[in-house]
Amino acid sequence: PNQSYWMINPTPEGWELFPSYHALRLLLSTTERGWRVVRVEPWARNDWDPLVRDQPEKEIAAYVGADEQLTLVGLDTRGRLLNTKSDGTASYSIGALPPSTRLNLAIWNANGDGRTSPATEVMTSAAGVARFEVPLHAAFALTTVDVD
Repeated sequence: PNQSYWMINPTPEGWELFPSYHALRLLLSTTERGWRVVRVEPWARNDWDPLVRDQPEKEIAAYVGADEQLTLVGLDTRGRLLNTKSDGTASYSIGALPPSTRLNLAIWNANGDGRTSPATEVMTSAAGVARFEVPLHAAFALTTVDVD
């Protein structure tokens, strides 16, 4: 099949949008050009050194905008070989966030269909900790940006 339009908007011909389109759209709708990538602790050698075997774990990347907008995207690599919806979940507890702040949690592939589910709200604690769960076969964006 023609792969030219797998990751861009629908074409006039009505070609199907694939999961890669929806995953990329989630990232691009929760960050903007010029945002800084910020380090997420813990930062171990297997996170950056291609010569060190990386164990299955939760992976998170963080981005900060000029007006202190914040987006974290992540997934649990234990779900990397899943081709179907699983019953397992990954629990996240992320600190060093703005205290008592409403964040939007958007999940890609939550239903196993390769689409992004409508965002839900997550409140950080007074200590700046967000706690939430994501299906093992899914990825997420936790953000201060309004997600459509």
